[in-house]
Amino acid sequence: MSKTKKALTALLLVAALLLPMLGLRALEPVRATAAREGVELPILMYHQLTKDARLVNEFTVTVDQFAKDLDALAARGYTAVRMEQVLAYVEQGKPLPEKPVIISFDDGLETFSVYAAPLLKAKGWVGVFAVIGSETDKFSAVDDHHLKYSSCTWAQLKELSDAGTGEIVSHTWDLHKNKNGRKGAAKIAGESEAAYRSVLAQDDESQRAAFAHAGLPAPTVYVYPYGEYSAASPKILQELGYRAAFICDARMNTLRPGDTDALMALKRYIRKPNCPLPI
Repeated sequence: MSKTKKALTALLLVAALLLPMLGLRALEPVRATAAREGVELPILMYHQLTKDARLVNEFTVTVDQFAKDLDALAARGYTAVRMEQVLAYVEQGKPLPEKPVIISFDDGLETFSVYAAPLLKAKGWVGVFAVIGSETDKFSAVDDHHLKYSSCTWAQLKELSDAGTGEIVSHTWDLHKNKNGRKGAAKIAGESEAAYRSVLAQDDESQRAAFAHAGLPAPTVYVYPYGEYSAASPKILQELGYRAAFICDARMNTLRPGDTDALMALKRYIRKPNCPLPI
């Protein structure tokens, strides 16, 4: 073999060894940058759906509007995900779809089961459904299914959970009120942290007992009524077993693996009627 051929062969062998190493090293900054930048997670907040356009208000949109929203989200490349998946991404680094979105419904109203769930199911999607336990209890004890105001029953919640169309989370047992100086689950001015913790813990004990009795998974996501909370709230909720909480600030969330603190104040865009989608 000539010297030229020997030199060329040696060069090819070196290249074959070095190129894979160089390629891997070239990918490392990309991966590190992606981890630093994180994942953008928009959360949409709905309350009530109606088929009667006369009933539309700040917290109520038509079923037709909701269906169009789902189509628009799909057309823009979004995939509705469960909070379970979001927790797995932040806590364990498990991947999310390229453009995840959370579709949340507050207050546990029956129109989620009747109208929203079938539309979500048709797309293979899920809604995060925040229920007020005392209201669920009340409507479970009577035969009242007036869709202007009725809440889901515990049996309906179990069906939604088992079907995978509703991820059932906590909107408190009975703190969704503005009464005696306390708005929702927020701390009253001058209240000690111990007393405040007792209020949240007692309310949550009732909620967890009801979830367990209904055969639902223990809630890991807490949705603050009115979006109201206090500086002590996240730590107390974590001690009670919550891994995430929703507030009402209309902004985008940017999540990164390992940043569990960000999970305790997840921002949401309220879906207002007759307005463009905010994302």
